[in-house]
Amino acid sequence: MKEISTTELIYSDELIRDMKKVVGDDLKLKIYISPGGEEHIAWDDWAQKDVKTKTKKPDDWQYKVMRDAIARVSEEFGISLREVNKEKKSDTQIKVTTVPNADAVNGSWKRDSDGATDIFLSMTYQSGLDGSKYPDAHMNPDRCQHIDWEKLEWKKYLFMDTY
Repeated sequence: MKEISTTELIYSDELIRDMKKVVGDDLKLKIYISPGGEEHIAWDDWAQKDVKTKTKKPDDWQYKVMRDAIARVSEEFGISLREVNKEKKSDTQIKVTTVPNADAVNGSWKRDSDGATDIFLSMTYQSGLDGSKYPDAHMNPDRCQHIDWEKLEWKKYLFMDTY
């Protein structure tokens, strides 16, 4: 019986090559964090379809969680993740949405003719909120602010998706 490596179970050679092309030999990955108000398509788990939406501006504490995760991944994996201020300059993006349960990594690492990839991390603004805040949290996300323990839950979602 032939032994199968962990890498073979997780990624195909083609996907690994595509990822390496994006990151490059210099091991630098440019990340864009959407400041909100930008067009976005997210999977709506309730409706069971993709929906057109706009990104939401992350709260200051959410920006901090994202930037801390970027720093941690850079340190632990030995690659350089750098935040850029324009989506066109990025290799990947982080987009916060108010679409329910839209926490996911989506897209493809292949570059299109413009040199852009469509791989992105989608985070639901309301993730981690106490269940008693629903369904109002989905209808009125700005009225449902995270308290301290809920912020820790949101952070767990980001780290789960990051790794």
